[in-house]
This record gives sequence, C-alpha cells and structure tokens, in this order.
Amino acid sequence: MASLVGITLLAGCASPERRIEKDPTSYSKLTPLQQEQVRKGDISIDMPDFGVELALGKADSITERVDVKGSVSIWHYKKQDTTTTSVDYIGFYNPYFYPGFAPVIVNNTQPAGDRVRVSFSNQKVIAIERELKR
Repeated sequence: MASLVGITLLAGCASPERRIEKDPTSYSKLTPLQQEQVRKGDISIDMPDFGVELALGKADSITERVDVKGSVSIWHYKKQDTTTTSVDYIGFYNPYFYPGFAPVIVNNTQPAGDRVRVSFSNQKVIAIERELKR
C-alpha cells in the first residue's frame, strides 16, 4: 500500500514537469516565485493563464461570467473521484430480445464537483476557489 501511495505521489509530481518540458518558453516567462509554484503544482493570484495550465493542466471545463464590471473566465478542475447513480428499472427493453421485458440498469457516473475553480480577467488569475477538507 505504501508503494502505491509513493507511485501516486510521484505521478502527481511528474505532471507539471512534463508540461514544463513541453512548453519551456511559457515557463521561462513566469517570475521565479511563479516557476517554483508551477513545479509544485500550485497557483497564485496574478499568475498568467499559461502558468495555471502548466501547474494544473488543461481545465475540464471553462465558463464565462459577464457583469457590469466586465467578463471573467472561470476554469473548472473536476474532482478525480466520482459518484455513481444506479437506477434499477423494469421496462420494455428490446422488441427483438426475448423476453420483451428485461431489467435495465443505468449507471450514471458524474464528477462529484469542482476541485478547483480559477477565475481570470485579462488572462491573469483574480480568484481561486478550493474545497477545504473538514
């Protein structure tokens, strides 16, 4: 079990390094403090969008909020764990399948929510929302 945890930690640490290797030009544009944060897989206010992508990878989804102050782009990074919803249902399944009525089980696996939300204005981080552990 300990080796599995070690492998998981190593895999997590290697991800930003691989992204840095793929895009050293963007990495070199970051300040020394931001470069250190990216290597650790962390982000901060005022970090440019390419720094966030180097640290966390591509966002799972992106939304936009527009209000009187302007436009804000929000990058959503989903949790890795999922919840499974199972719906057991007896109904008409297939007219060519005997019997015509068969149990149908629908498993709907959805991400459990956002792990991190990063808000950008003018391609720079203006807000970071993280779920806190209890």
